[in-house]
Amino acid sequence: MILHFTEPYTKGVFKIGNQNLLEGNTLSKPLGMYTIIQSLHNTLELLIDNTPYSLKPNHIVSLTPEQYFAVKQLSDCRVYQFNSDFYCIKDHDKEVNCTGLLFYSNTEIPAAALNATESKKLDNIYSEVLDEFKNEDFVQGEMLRVLLKNIIIRSTRLIKKQNSLPEAQENSKTDLLRQYNMLVEIHFRKEHQVTFYADLLFKSAKTLSNNFSTFNTTPLQIIHNRIILETKRLLLYSDYSLKEIAFELGFTDASKLSKLFKNKVGTSPLTFRKQHFSNKT
Repeated sequence: MILHFTEPYTKGVFKIGNQNLLEGNTLSKPLGMYTIIQSLHNTLELLIDNTPYSLKPNHIVSLTPEQYFAVKQLSDCRVYQFNSDFYCIKDHDKEVNCTGLLFYSNTEIPAAALNATESKKLDNIYSEVLDEFKNEDFVQGEMLRVLLKNIIIRSTRLIKKQNSLPEAQENSKTDLLRQYNMLVEIHFRKEHQVTFYADLLFKSAKTLSNNFSTFNTTPLQIIHNRIILETKRLLLYSDYSLKEIAFELGFTDASKLSKLFKNKVGTSPLTFRKQHFSNKT
């Protein structure tokens, strides 16, 4: 069983399914989407960042789009997948946003055990998500987002409670990527140059580029993607003019932001905003 939702104007994607949603991941490669896996009655044998990992029954694990993933032995499970345009485009509290504890924590693989009470709560949310997929109206995306946030909040609480959160290993490419993403989240509104973040990490820009090539991305792409995501959010959920949005995001010239947006999204910011409101009517 696989259910798929796409928002036409943001290109936000949300998927939910059972083990069938993971069946195609037989070769280790980046997931490409934020992924939450809840095992049910049996152990799942996975390969995460080229390291064998056993997800025991009644456990939940979260993974980032950049992490390499493959399945070695599947069993019954529930899988939630989404891209940044679906969830990260909205404002969320620091701990439950896309660079929060669940995805970019100091634990190498954020995972937690589910007791009977927590399993029941997630069962109820899962049922609500299934019901919401039947409601194809203009608020369906918002309802699915609320339910996903509920899952993220509950998972974050469990991981905080069950993990001591040791310090990240400096020599890990994955941890370096997480640290970089967290710094971009803090500074992207003012700092658009890779050298700024490289200095904070005591690395050269070339070192960052070499490390991130493993994940099929570049340091500059990460900065630009975050700027574009925030631009979309402000276009959709504020009445700021393009000039005001550009100023908010550290651009002295709105045309530079507009050019970056069009190169990344394929349409101008104002056209993107008009398409959103035309889809709502």
